[in-house]
Amino acid sequence: MSEHEYSIIGHSRSRIGMYLAFAAGMLAGALAVGVSLLLTVARNAEYLDIPEIVLWPVTSAAVFGAMFFVFDRFVWRWWGIRSAIGIPDISGEWELDGISYDQNHEPKWQWSGKIEITQKYEKIFVWLRTSQVSIKGTPSILV
Repeated sequence: MSEHEYSIIGHSRSRIGMYLAFAAGMLAGALAVGVSLLLTVARNAEYLDIPEIVLWPVTSAAVFGAMFFVFDRFVWRWWGIRSAIGIPDISGEWELDGISYDQNHEPKWQWSGKIEITQKYEKIFVWLRTSQVSIKGTPSILV
C-alpha cells in the first residue's frame, strides 16, 4: 500500500510551490553569499581553492528540497499556516459506524470500524479496519 495524492477544492498546490521556490531562492542567495565570503577567506588563507560557481545550483536545489521536505511533513500543520493555505489536518484515528445498501437502496449491512489517517501536505494514507455484522445480527464479511 502507498500514499496517494489528494485534492482540496479551491486550493492550488502550485502556488505553495511558487512561494517555497521564492523563499528557497532568497535563502539560497543568502547562503551563496555567505559561502562565497567563507571561500574568499579560505582562498586568501590558502586553505582550499574551489570555484564559487559550482556551489550556486547545488545550494538552490538543496535549499528547496530541504524546505519542501520540512513544509510537507511539519510546517503546513502549524495553525497559522494551515489556516492560511486552507487545508484541514485530519490525521489521527477515527471511529465510525456505517450502513451498506443493496442495489434497491435498502439497508443490507451495518458495520463499524476505525480509520487511521496519516497525512502530509502533498499525500495521504488511509487505513480502514472494520468489524461487520448484518442488519439481522448475523456475522458477515463485506467484500
